[in-house]
Amino acid sequence: MTIGKPRGRDHHFYKHGLFTGMSSFRYSSETQVTLPGSRKTKPIISGSRRQSLVDRLFDGMTGFHLTPFENEGPARHGVRSALCMDGHGWRQADREAKEIVDEALKRFGVPRPTWEEGQPDYADGAEYCAWCRGPMDDAGRSKRSRFCSVECAKSALLHRDAKSDAYVGTVLRQAYRMVLRAKTPPRPCEYCGKPFHGEHAGSRFCSPKCVAARVRLPEITCQQCGKTCRPLRREQTYCSLACKQHARWQKTRESLAHIVRQCDLCGENFTPRSDRSIYCSQRCMKRMQGRRYRLRKAAAMQPGEVIYLTPRLFDQMVCAKAA
Repeated sequence: MTIGKPRGRDHHFYKHGLFTGMSSFRYSSETQVTLPGSRKTKPIISGSRRQSLVDRLFDGMTGFHLTPFENEGPARHGVRSALCMDGHGWRQADREAKEIVDEALKRFGVPRPTWEEGQPDYADGAEYCAWCRGPMDDAGRSKRSRFCSVECAKSALLHRDAKSDAYVGTVLRQAYRMVLRAKTPPRPCEYCGKPFHGEHAGSRFCSPKCVAARVRLPEITCQQCGKTCRPLRREQTYCSLACKQHARWQKTRESLAHIVRQCDLCGENFTPRSDRSIYCSQRCMKRMQGRRYRLRKAAAMQPGEVIYLTPRLFDQMVCAKAA
C-alpha cells in the first residue's frame, strides 16, 4: 500500500503556508475559548490551613459593634495583601480573599443587607430627621417630611453626594420641596383650617390626608339592594356591577311587559324578555337553529352547474382557438 501526498487539512499549506489558520477558522479551535479569569481555579489555601484561617477571621470579626459586615473590608484587604506578598497575582489573591472572608461571614448566619439598607436615613426611619437624626414632630410625620427644619433641608441639598443621587433622590426632593414651602406665605387649609406653607401659589391642602378627606365622596344607598356604600365616582348609583346588571335586566323586562309578539316558528303569542327575542321558548330557538344548520349543510353539498365536454363542444373550442 502506497501512501500518497497529504490532502485536505493535513496538507502543508493548511499548517504552515497559504491557508494557515483556515482549519481553526472554519472548524473552530480545539481549545475552548473563555474570558480571562472566568475559569474555575484551584484554591490557593486549602485543607486544615484554610479552616484555621477562617476560624481566626471569624474570631477577629466577632467583636463588632453594629453589624458583622463592618470588618469585611479590612479582613479582605489583609488576606489579599498576604497572598500578594507570597507571589500570587492580584486578581487571584482578591478572589481567594473574598471566598475566605465569605466563609467566615456565613458562620454568623446574618443575611447581607443591600446598599440602601446600609444608609443612615434608611436605618433611622421616618421618625427621625434625614440630616441631623433628631426626632420628628407630629406635624412633620403627618406631612411625610424627612427633615425637621428648613436649615436641615438646605444642608442636605448643599452636602449631597453625586454618587448616591440614585438612591437619595427621594430625600433630596423632600428637601427641595421643604425649601420651596418656606418661601411661600402661610395660608389656611381648605379642609382642616390649619395654616401651612404650600409648595406653590395654588396649594390648597396642608397634607395628603386632608386631600383624601376632601375629595372623598359621601356614602350612598344602592338603588338595587339598599346597602350603604362609598362610591368611586359621583355618578355611581349602585354598590357593585352585579346590582347594576340586575337593575338593567329588571328595567328591560318592565318596559317589555305590555308588548306581545308572535313566535317565528310555532306562531304562538309571547311576552319578550329582550328587544331581540323572536321565539317563545328555548325549544323553538334550538329547533330553528337545527333547521338552519341542515339547510346550510345541504346547500354546501349540492353541485353547481356542470358543463360536459361533448365532441361538438370540443370542435367548437378547437376552431375558436385556431381562429
